[in-house]
Amino acid sequence: MVAQEIEQRLRTEFGIPTSVSMQWAIIVETNNGESLWLPAMTLDGGRLTLDICRRAFITESAVLGVRREIRPAECESGDDEVILRSDWDKEVHLSLQELDDIYFNKYFKWELLERAKNENII
Repeated sequence: MVAQEIEQRLRTEFGIPTSVSMQWAIIVETNNGESLWLPAMTLDGGRLTLDICRRAFITESAVLGVRREIRPAECESGDDEVILRSDWDKEVHLSLQELDDIYFNKYFKWELLERAKNENII
């Protein structure tokens, strides 16, 4: 299942031991009335959350006019993506290809140099 594959890749990438539980979540960032919804994983049911897109551990906060909330999410695992649903009736999709694109540029590799010649790197 895609959800399990993503969870395992995140554990490996960030060194999260199997003894630490991970739960799917959605980060809601609000700035000047505009909201951004991002896929996330909370650790041990606590405040510490992995922002999957930004590759960083975070907590809820309100800094410089940006409010960040973390909502628990139900995860539906499809063939090539997960769909996260929060209690705010909002969905966030994350595909394996998107995960690959997010983490592709983390370390230097020759393929990164070659792809940058012909396409945008996010």
